[in-house]
Amino acid sequence: MAPISSSTPITRRRLIDKLCRMSDEADEDFDHQLHYNNGPFSFFKPRHCTNCKGPFGFLMNVSGWMRGLVAVLLSLVILMAFLSSDRIGNFGTDRGKLVKKVKLRADMVYSSSWKEENLTRLVRKPKPPVSEIFMKPNSGSYKQCIERPKNKYRIGSVPNGYLIPDTNGGLNQMRMGINLMYGPLHPGQRDFAKTLKKYKVVKFTHTDARLGNNGLAPSIQRLRCRANYEALRYREEIVELGRTLVDRLRKNGSNHYIALHLRYEKDMLSFTGCSHNLTQKESEELKKMRYQTPHWKEKEINSIERRAQGGCPMTPREAAVFLKAMGYPSNTNIYIVAGEIYGLNSIDDLKSKYPNIYTHYSLARSEELEPLKSYQNRLAALDYIVALESDVFVYTYDGNMAKAVQGHRRFEGFRKTINPHRQKFVGLIDKLDRGEITWTEFERRVKKDHEKRLGGPYERKPGFTPRQEEYFYANPLPGCQASSARPSGGTTPVPPEGLAEVLVG
Repeated sequence: MAPISSSTPITRRRLIDKLCRMSDEADEDFDHQLHYNNGPFSFFKPRHCTNCKGPFGFLMNVSGWMRGLVAVLLSLVILMAFLSSDRIGNFGTDRGKLVKKVKLRADMVYSSSWKEENLTRLVRKPKPPVSEIFMKPNSGSYKQCIERPKNKYRIGSVPNGYLIPDTNGGLNQMRMGINLMYGPLHPGQRDFAKTLKKYKVVKFTHTDARLGNNGLAPSIQRLRCRANYEALRYREEIVELGRTLVDRLRKNGSNHYIALHLRYEKDMLSFTGCSHNLTQKESEELKKMRYQTPHWKEKEINSIERRAQGGCPMTPREAAVFLKAMGYPSNTNIYIVAGEIYGLNSIDDLKSKYPNIYTHYSLARSEELEPLKSYQNRLAALDYIVALESDVFVYTYDGNMAKAVQGHRRFEGFRKTINPHRQKFVGLIDKLDRGEITWTEFERRVKKDHEKRLGGPYERKPGFTPRQEEYFYANPLPGCQASSARPSGGTTPVPPEGLAEVLVG
């Protein structure tokens, strides 16, 4: 029998035919020996042996028949192995990822219960389980709840007029200003409707994100979420480039990535008065900038006290140590959501522990960024998209970007969002640096402090003043989300410890 070629497609039927021919040939040899030999043990004798005598003659004569028996047994073993395999196909470099189709006659296909599709199914590798460090927190049965009641739909109605808001600040501050202006309009809706009907176009010369936050009618809150998460959209070229960057991140060695909102920028450090790990020259430069900015009220700030209170952005080194303590390995892909990092070699502390660091400049080609690079708000929109789609979003300081992204991620199903408790973390890392605690103890306490700061659901609570209460767009629950069942234990989720620090900081 000719050996099976490594390039010949193997099917079950062809394999069975070959093995059956091997068995038939062995049987023919056996019958041939029986016919030409006589005597009680003559069937062991091969035809060419005519003088096999002596004490070892029996063993010498049996070898021919035994070879045939061994061949048949080996053939049966091979047959069983191939029949139990799900990967019959080409032998070679392809390793049989797809079972070869068997050409059957029509009468064979329809007269037998063995269908052709049984032999042509694609063998798919099971997806590897998602690591716990990238899993979303338990969100129970919460879902989006922003639809207008069916009896309130207006089909074919003509708009009463148009609003033109003149917003201020950066991208996300403007976004919040546009949406939050719906709140104060509600109490005087009738009077405003008359004005709008008369002039058709009304321009708001100034909007403030604090004008309306809590205590509004549910219908107004749902309207604000429809405006923010459905109506307001970035330009298509920005959205497409954002999706491209997400794809490149996921294909670059891992299917997961972290979006790190690292607010270690010059203006933020100057505004907060934080200079930890900076040189004396850099600290003086920040202080000078603070005094030259008239609308910044605080001028003299104690950097050490501010940091101990949790009021400073995490340094790149602190962010790296935090991620390591939370269990993220050094090969994790990290996308930096921020502007230029301030300080001589500051970013090196992060890169030394996590070398897979990316920004929109490193992921996008120069021609792709050309239409955006002259506009900071367009680049911020690009970062917003990548942060929103990340597996984990970590923000090292509160700000409009952090609030907008975390709220949007909650709205999209409570995607994992880590809010570091800066005050507790600063105390722990200082103890670690002084050798007062071991790394094992440090790691355990960091994880314990952040068990309930992973972006899970809890109801937004109003503060004593509008400036202290939690942003509606940082947490759209209640208002834009509802649960069909209470969480385990029958209690309403409560804010994590340190919420006051989140609101004020």
